[in-house]
Amino acid sequence: MLATLTSMLSGHYSNFDQYQRDQANNVSAPDKHLWLQFYYTLVEVPVLGPSAAVYYEQFMNNASTPSRQQILAFTQKMETQVQMTSYNIVNATRFSSAPEDIAEFKKLNLSELSNRPECDALWEELEDDVFTSFLATPLQCTFTFFGQLVRPEGSRNLTCLGMTFKETFVSLNGSNVVSGTNRPYHLQKTKDSCQEVTTPMISDANRTTRYGLFMLAFPTIAISAMTPS
Repeated sequence: MLATLTSMLSGHYSNFDQYQRDQANNVSAPDKHLWLQFYYTLVEVPVLGPSAAVYYEQFMNNASTPSRQQILAFTQKMETQVQMTSYNIVNATRFSSAPEDIAEFKKLNLSELSNRPECDALWEELEDDVFTSFLATPLQCTFTFFGQLVRPEGSRNLTCLGMTFKETFVSLNGSNVVSGTNRPYHLQKTKDSCQEVTTPMISDANRTTRYGLFMLAFPTIAISAMTPS
Protein backbone atom coordinates (compact mmCIF):
# COMPACT_ATOMS: atom_id res chain seq x y z
CA MET A 1 0.00 0.00 0.00
CA LEU A 2 2.79 2.45 0.89
CA ALA A 3 4.44 2.31 -2.52
CA THR A 4 1.09 2.55 -4.33
CA LEU A 5 -0.01 5.55 -2.26
CA THR A 6 3.17 7.60 -2.67
CA SER A 7 3.37 6.78 -6.37
CA MET A 8 -0.24 7.85 -6.92
CA LEU A 9 0.20 10.99 -4.84
CA SER A 10 3.23 12.19 -6.81
CA GLY A 11 2.35 14.77 -9.42
CA HIS A 12 0.70 18.14 -10.05
CA TYR A 13 -2.87 18.99 -8.98
CA SER A 14 -4.96 22.07 -9.78
CA ASN A 15 -8.57 23.20 -9.26
CA PHE A 16 -8.36 25.81 -12.03
CA ASP A 17 -11.61 24.68 -13.67
CA GLN A 18 -13.45 25.00 -10.35
CA TYR A 19 -11.85 28.39 -9.72
CA GLN A 20 -12.92 29.65 -13.15
CA ARG A 21 -16.52 28.51 -12.59
CA ASP A 22 -16.66 30.42 -9.31
CA GLN A 23 -15.32 33.52 -11.05
CA ALA A 24 -17.84 33.25 -13.88
CA ASN A 25 -20.74 32.74 -11.47
CA ASN A 26 -19.66 35.54 -9.09
CA VAL A 27 -19.48 33.15 -6.14
CA SER A 28 -18.71 35.02 -2.94
CA ALA A 29 -17.00 34.01 0.30
CA PRO A 30 -17.14 31.70 2.14
CA ASP A 31 -18.20 29.48 -0.77
CA LYS A 32 -15.69 30.87 -3.26
CA HIS A 33 -12.71 28.62 -3.95
CA LEU A 34 -9.13 29.82 -4.16
CA TRP A 35 -7.04 28.67 -7.09
CA LEU A 36 -4.77 26.02 -5.60
CA GLN A 37 -1.93 24.04 -7.13
CA PHE A 38 -0.21 21.19 -5.32
CA TYR A 39 3.07 19.56 -6.33
CA TYR A 40 4.20 16.28 -4.74
CA THR A 41 7.66 14.90 -5.56
CA LEU A 42 9.24 11.69 -4.29
CA VAL A 43 12.62 12.57 -2.75
CA GLU A 44 15.34 10.93 -0.68
CA VAL A 45 15.72 12.21 2.89
CA PRO A 46 18.08 9.75 4.66
CA VAL A 47 17.62 11.30 8.13
CA LEU A 48 13.98 10.16 8.08
CA GLY A 49 15.08 6.54 8.00
CA PRO A 50 12.89 3.99 6.22
CA SER A 51 9.96 6.38 5.73
CA ALA A 52 9.02 7.23 2.15
CA ALA A 53 9.61 10.97 1.72
CA VAL A 54 7.60 13.33 -0.51
CA TYR A 55 8.36 17.01 -1.03
CA TYR A 56 5.17 19.10 -1.07
CA GLU A 57 4.67 22.57 -2.54
CA GLN A 58 1.46 24.59 -2.53
CA PHE A 59 0.79 27.60 -4.74
CA MET A 60 -2.19 29.94 -4.38
CA ASN A 61 -3.80 32.08 -7.09
CA ASN A 62 -0.94 31.63 -9.59
CA ALA A 63 1.71 33.08 -7.27
CA SER A 64 5.29 32.58 -8.46
CA THR A 65 6.49 31.44 -5.02
CA PRO A 66 4.99 28.63 -2.92
CA SER A 67 2.80 29.43 0.07
CA ARG A 68 3.79 26.16 1.70
CA GLN A 69 6.78 23.82 1.48
CA GLN A 70 7.01 20.63 3.53
CA ILE A 71 8.50 17.17 3.66
CA LEU A 72 5.85 14.47 4.10
CA ALA A 73 7.08 11.20 5.62
CA PHE A 74 4.94 8.10 5.00
CA THR A 75 5.18 5.02 7.23
CA GLN A 76 3.18 1.80 6.90
CA LYS A 77 1.27 1.19 10.16
CA MET A 78 -1.23 -1.49 9.17
CA GLU A 79 -1.98 -3.44 6.02
CA THR A 80 -4.51 -0.82 4.90
CA GLN A 81 -3.23 2.23 6.80
CA VAL A 82 -0.27 4.58 6.33
CA GLN A 83 0.78 7.37 8.70
CA MET A 84 1.81 10.72 7.22
CA THR A 85 4.01 13.08 9.24
CA SER A 86 4.42 16.66 7.97
CA TYR A 87 7.76 18.39 8.51
CA ASN A 88 8.36 22.10 8.14
CA ILE A 89 11.75 22.98 6.66
CA VAL A 90 14.15 25.64 7.95
CA ASN A 91 14.87 28.13 5.14
CA ALA A 92 12.55 26.19 2.85
CA THR A 93 12.90 28.68 -0.01
CA ARG A 94 16.27 27.14 -0.94
CA PHE A 95 14.44 24.00 -2.10
CA SER A 96 12.29 23.32 -5.13
CA SER A 97 10.96 20.44 -7.21
CA ALA A 98 13.16 21.33 -10.18
CA PRO A 99 15.11 18.22 -11.28
CA GLU A 100 18.46 19.91 -10.70
CA ASP A 101 17.51 20.62 -7.06
CA ILE A 102 16.19 17.18 -6.04
CA ALA A 103 19.57 15.93 -4.78
CA GLU A 104 19.65 18.74 -2.18
CA PHE A 105 17.07 16.94 -0.04
CA LYS A 106 19.64 14.24 0.75
CA LYS A 107 21.63 16.85 2.69
CA LEU A 108 18.83 17.71 5.13
CA ASN A 109 19.49 16.97 8.79
CA LEU A 110 17.01 16.65 11.67
CA SER A 111 17.85 20.11 13.04
CA GLU A 112 16.38 21.56 9.83
CA LEU A 113 13.06 19.73 10.19
CA SER A 114 10.25 20.23 12.71
CA ASN A 115 6.91 18.52 13.11
CA ARG A 116 3.90 18.28 15.41
CA PRO A 117 3.06 14.60 16.03
CA GLU A 118 -0.44 15.51 17.23
CA CYS A 119 -1.17 16.74 13.70
CA ASP A 120 -0.10 13.55 11.90
CA ALA A 121 -2.56 12.21 9.35
CA LEU A 122 -3.59 8.67 8.45
CA TRP A 123 -4.24 7.40 4.94
CA GLU A 124 -6.49 4.39 4.41
CA GLU A 125 -7.09 2.37 1.27
CA LEU A 126 -10.84 2.12 0.66
CA GLU A 127 -10.54 0.03 -2.49
CA ASP A 128 -8.06 -0.42 -5.33
CA ASP A 129 -6.53 2.97 -6.21
CA VAL A 130 -8.86 4.88 -3.86
CA PHE A 131 -7.43 6.41 -0.67
CA THR A 132 -8.79 8.69 2.04
CA SER A 133 -6.98 10.62 4.77
CA PHE A 134 -7.86 12.28 8.06
CA LEU A 135 -6.11 13.58 11.18
CA ALA A 136 -5.01 10.85 13.58
CA THR A 137 -5.77 12.92 16.72
CA PRO A 138 -7.98 15.80 15.53
CA LEU A 139 -8.88 17.11 19.00
CA GLN A 140 -5.22 17.58 19.92
CA CYS A 141 -4.12 19.39 16.75
CA THR A 142 -4.79 23.09 17.43
CA PHE A 143 -3.66 26.47 16.12
CA THR A 144 -4.06 30.08 17.12
CA PHE A 145 -5.83 32.11 14.45
CA PHE A 146 -6.06 35.86 15.11
CA GLY A 147 -5.94 35.17 18.83
CA GLN A 148 -8.54 32.39 18.72
CA LEU A 149 -7.75 28.73 19.38
CA VAL A 150 -8.97 26.56 16.51
CA ARG A 151 -8.61 23.02 15.21
CA PRO A 152 -8.75 21.71 11.63
CA GLU A 153 -11.59 19.52 10.40
CA GLY A 154 -11.97 17.73 7.11
CA SER A 155 -10.71 14.90 4.96
CA ARG A 156 -9.35 14.26 1.49
CA ASN A 157 -9.80 11.54 -1.07
CA LEU A 158 -7.21 10.50 -3.65
CA THR A 159 -7.77 8.63 -6.91
CA CYS A 160 -5.78 8.23 -10.12
CA LEU A 161 -7.50 11.30 -11.56
CA GLY A 162 -6.99 13.75 -8.71
CA MET A 163 -7.84 14.79 -5.19
CA THR A 164 -10.97 16.06 -3.46
CA PHE A 165 -10.80 17.64 -0.04
CA LYS A 166 -12.78 19.66 2.48
CA GLU A 167 -11.06 21.66 5.19
CA THR A 168 -12.27 24.11 7.79
CA PHE A 169 -10.79 25.57 10.95
CA VAL A 170 -13.31 25.59 13.77
CA SER A 171 -13.43 26.83 17.35
CA LEU A 172 -12.52 24.20 19.91
CA ASN A 173 -16.15 23.51 20.77
CA GLY A 174 -16.85 23.05 17.05
CA SER A 175 -19.67 25.60 17.00
CA ASN A 176 -17.99 28.28 14.88
CA VAL A 177 -16.20 27.96 11.53
CA VAL A 178 -13.36 30.48 11.69
CA SER A 179 -11.88 29.83 8.25
CA GLY A 180 -12.26 27.52 5.28
CA THR A 181 -15.28 26.19 3.42
CA ASN A 182 -17.45 23.09 3.60
CA ARG A 183 -17.66 23.12 -0.19
CA PRO A 184 -15.15 20.54 -1.47
CA TYR A 185 -12.10 21.46 -3.49
CA HIS A 186 -11.75 19.35 -6.63
CA LEU A 187 -8.16 19.22 -7.88
CA GLN A 188 -7.50 17.48 -11.17
CA LYS A 189 -4.22 15.74 -11.83
CA THR A 190 -2.07 16.54 -14.84
CA LYS A 191 -1.17 12.89 -15.32
CA ASP A 192 -3.42 9.91 -14.58
CA SER A 193 -1.31 7.83 -12.16
CA CYS A 194 -2.95 4.54 -13.06
CA GLN A 195 -3.28 4.80 -16.83
CA GLU A 196 -0.07 6.76 -17.48
CA VAL A 197 -1.99 9.14 -19.74
CA THR A 198 -0.97 12.79 -19.90
CA THR A 199 -3.83 15.31 -19.89
CA PRO A 200 -2.83 18.95 -20.55
CA MET A 201 -4.26 21.44 -18.07
CA ILE A 202 -5.02 25.13 -18.47
CA SER A 203 -3.28 25.89 -15.20
CA ASP A 204 0.02 24.52 -16.51
CA ALA A 205 -0.20 26.64 -19.64
CA ASN A 206 -0.73 29.74 -17.51
CA ARG A 207 2.21 29.15 -15.20
CA THR A 208 5.20 31.39 -15.90
CA THR A 209 7.56 29.96 -13.28
CA ARG A 210 10.17 27.28 -13.90
CA TYR A 211 7.82 24.55 -12.64
CA GLY A 212 6.53 23.08 -15.88
CA LEU A 213 4.72 20.03 -17.18
CA PHE A 214 7.84 17.91 -16.70
CA MET A 215 7.48 18.13 -12.93
CA LEU A 216 6.35 15.53 -10.49
CA ALA A 217 5.39 17.63 -7.82
CA PHE A 218 -1.57 17.35 0.98
CA PRO A 219 -2.03 19.22 2.97
CA THR A 220 -3.80 22.38 3.62
CA ILE A 221 -4.48 25.98 2.63
CA ALA A 222 -1.74 28.16 4.09
CA ILE A 223 -2.94 30.85 6.48
CA SER A 224 -0.25 33.36 7.42
CA ALA A 225 -2.02 34.43 10.60
CA MET A 226 -2.12 30.89 11.98
CA THR A 227 0.42 29.66 14.54
CA PRO A 228 0.74 26.32 16.39
CA SER A 229 -0.66 26.13 19.90
